[in-house]
Amino acid sequence: GDAIAVVVEVSGKPADEVVVQWWNEEGASGELQMTPRAVSDTAALGGTLESQNRFAANLAVGSVAVHYRVVGGDGVTLWETLTPLPRPRVVNFSKRYQFPDYSLLSPRTEEAEHGDLEAVIGTNVNLTVRFDEPVSDAMIHFDDDGGSRPLIAVEGSETEFYVDVPMRIPSTYQIDAVSLRSGLNNPYSPIYSIDPLRDVPPVVRWAAEMDRMMIVSPLDVISFHGYASDDLPIDRVVQEFEINGQPAKFRPVALDGSDRELDLNWEWDLLHRENPSVESEKLLNGDFIRVRFVAIDRNGQRGESALLEVLIADEGFDSDRHEHFYQVATLVKEVKDWAT
Repeated sequence: GDAIAVVVEVSGKPADEVVVQWWNEEGASGELQMTPRAVSDTAALGGTLESQNRFAANLAVGSVAVHYRVVGGDGVTLWETLTPLPRPRVVNFSKRYQFPDYSLLSPRTEEAEHGDLEAVIGTNVNLTVRFDEPVSDAMIHFDDDGGSRPLIAVEGSETEFYVDVPMRIPSTYQIDAVSLRSGLNNPYSPIYSIDPLRDVPPVVRWAAEMDRMMIVSPLDVISFHGYASDDLPIDRVVQEFEINGQPAKFRPVALDGSDRELDLNWEWDLLHRENPSVESEKLLNGDFIRVRFVAIDRNGQRGESALLEVLIADEGFDSDRHEHFYQVATLVKEVKDWAT
């Protein structure tokens, strides 16, 4: 992939033109016109540009060997060979994520062919890279403001190196090293992203079938259904309720375990509003309750659902009082269809 500058000095009778003749091992061939090469200090060379007799041309090298010679007048060089070698490159990334202490998460290891890093802010990534050939002077170069740091060789290996990368601010990086075989480094290595994620509060919502306004008896047991999700496992969930505008009270919602995605189903006995084992003062006809549930993550951040409104009727109120009429209506339709 390099363009190699070929420079020659011609002595003897001046040549009308100087050319580079070349061919490669894929069968291609060609000829390049060489141009006089300017030198800044012409006085030191004892002549003008025309009498310096230096010529140059750039010879492109692909992935196979290129053979070339220079012809000027009746002067001809021997055939020379340019042998291309690949630049060293990283072929595997091993990423060990050590999450912030408050997350209570065990370290996680990921193997990948790409080096993009993504984790919650405060995570430290132990990054181990493996090159496709033995190298030295392995470095990690961050974007303009991040500087560069050397990688540490894994003991007994000339192809594996590691470095710690803290997840603090968005950035990019490159990995470079010098091949022990060719002496080439790789300034054209891929650029990878460092994407720290802000630890956001949990997202909570009621299930679609939940009525936003309910009328119930003070003896009822209300069924609730909701969802909670977070980027880290949720620590706990509580139900908050306030009666007739009084200060809010709390009761825990039982969880099967701490997870990032929760499907929550629980019941609320209005006669045991705060503690299942202690009977509460019975609510009165006309009392008004506002209810929501709150998910709290391991960083103490809260996610709150929308409010549900519950109106208390008298003890004889039956929220399923229309069910009998629905059954009768269904029966009437079936009898009519049968009679027809």
